[in-house]
Amino acid sequence: MVDQPASRAMGDTQDVYRLMVESVRDYAILMLDPQGHVATWNIGAQRFKGYTAEEIIGKHFSVFYPKEDVERGKPEMELRVAAEKGAFEDEGWRVRKDGSHFWANVIITALQDKDSHLLGFGKVTRDLTERRQTEETIRRQAQEILDLSTPIVQIWEGVVMDLSVVETFDSFFARTVSETAQMVALMGGRTVIAGMRPSVAITATQLGLTLSNTTTTLNVDLALDLLNDTRPRGRLR
Repeated sequence: MVDQPASRAMGDTQDVYRLMVESVRDYAILMLDPQGHVATWNIGAQRFKGYTAEEIIGKHFSVFYPKEDVERGKPEMELRVAAEKGAFEDEGWRVRKDGSHFWANVIITALQDKDSHLLGFGKVTRDLTERRQTEETIRRQAQEILDLSTPIVQIWEGVVMDLSVVETFDSFFARTVSETAQMVALMGGRTVIAGMRPSVAITATQLGLTLSNTTTTLNVDLALDLLNDTRPRGRLR
């Protein structure tokens, strides 16, 4: 005989868990049936995928994938791997109801009964578009520094890093600047950093950026003049 208070407590726990899942806003948390059709939908899923529960429940989850991924069978592959391995994790582009794309982290977990029969899948998706954009900006700015500096002077004389174009500065970028300066110093060259904004300078200081192998100037023209003054022959090209 089932203890009624215990049974009631279990039911209350399941209701609280359901309410918690349904109210989470930063993650799309849903269940799929064994064939991949959407069985549940929460507020987070509606917020960044755009579908209401009425619109999406019963639809195949491949509607969230770009056309090229659907054509090569990626959704089915993910379910197959999750069923075989217990879970599948991926980062890639996904599609909203309006057709726009967002970068997502996706975890699909196989749900099985005590006899290991597949009941369906739990799927948790997080929108990482903003993080990816930040990372791309940092990588692009790092490349811009290298692209701007390398043609200005020969490596055996010095390198100018024009930071006037840099608006975002974090530990990755600080490491890039520091390691570049060290590399130039080891090759007998000199690094001059030009145009660092006050906000970037503050962030660099907070991150502990060391500039022992560099000289700083207000702008690129002053940096070039400085290198010209210390150059033993001719003008820089």
